[in-house]
Amino acid sequence: MSKFDDYGGKNWKKLWYKLEQEGNVGIDFVINPYLYREIANFLIHHTGSKVVDFGAGTNILAIQFMHGYQSAIPGLKSISNITEARKNVDEFVGLEGSEQLVLKARNYLRDLGYPSNIDIQHFEIKHGKKTDFDNLSVALAVSRNFLMHLEEKDLDYHISEVTRILKENGKYILAFLNPEYEQKKYLDLHPHKVPLKTNEKYSFAHGSHGEYGIFFHYWRDISVYEKIFKKYLKISDKIECLPITDSFKEQYPRYYQNNLPIAFVYILTKEK
Repeated sequence: MSKFDDYGGKNWKKLWYKLEQEGNVGIDFVINPYLYREIANFLIHHTGSKVVDFGAGTNILAIQFMHGYQSAIPGLKSISNITEARKNVDEFVGLEGSEQLVLKARNYLRDLGYPSNIDIQHFEIKHGKKTDFDNLSVALAVSRNFLMHLEEKDLDYHISEVTRILKENGKYILAFLNPEYEQKKYLDLHPHKVPLKTNEKYSFAHGSHGEYGIFFHYWRDISVYEKIFKKYLKISDKIECLPITDSFKEQYPRYYQNNLPIAFVYILTKEK
C-alpha cells in the first residue's frame, strides 16, 4: 500500500476498533469457526510454535484464541482441543500497520497482565520490506480479511515473505472474503456501475450499506489469488465459510445466499 491511510475511509481506525470490540456476525459466526478450528488442528501437532498474525488490528485474534472464554466465543465453542492447542504456542505475535490500533492492543495486553506468549508489533506490510523474523523461524502464519487490502505487488511480496520465515512443513492459514461475494455486494449497492476489474481499488461497505465503516479493497478473482499462492506454497485445502447458525438468516440474508460463501479459509503449506 502506498500510504497506510489508503486502508479505509474517514475514521476507519476508530470504526475497526469498534467492529472488533462489539463483534461482527460475519466474523464471529461465519469466518472464525472455520479459521480457529484449522489453527487449533495445526497447533495440537506442533509443540513450541511461534505464530505470526499479519494485519492483526487490536490483536483480538490472538487474545481470543489464547485467552478467550470458550463458552462465550462462537468460533471456539466446537474446538474440543483448544486447551492443548494453547499449550503448544510459545509466542503469538501480531503485526499491524496502524500505530493507533497497536496502542489499543497493548492496552488489552496490559489488562490481561501482559501474557508472556502474546505480543503486538507495529509493521506495515509493503513490497520490499522484510519482517524481523529469521528464515525458517515461524511454525504458523495466520491472517483474517487482510489480503484484500494489498495491491498485487504487495500481495505477491507478502506471500514470498511468509514463505521465507516459515519452517519446512509450516503453514499459512488465512481467511479472506470471497471475490464473488464482494462483487455481488458491490453491484447490489451500485447497480449502475460496471463490474469490478482485477486489481481495481474500491470502497467496501462494512454492514449492509457501510454503517460500520468504509474500507478500501483491491478486487481480484480467486484464480489471481491462487496463482500467487501456488508460486510460493502448496494449497493444501480451501474451505468455504458458511454460517454456523440460522439465527441471523432474517437479519443478514446476504450471508445465506445459495452457493455463495462470504469467505474462504485457505491452508497453504511450505513443502521441503
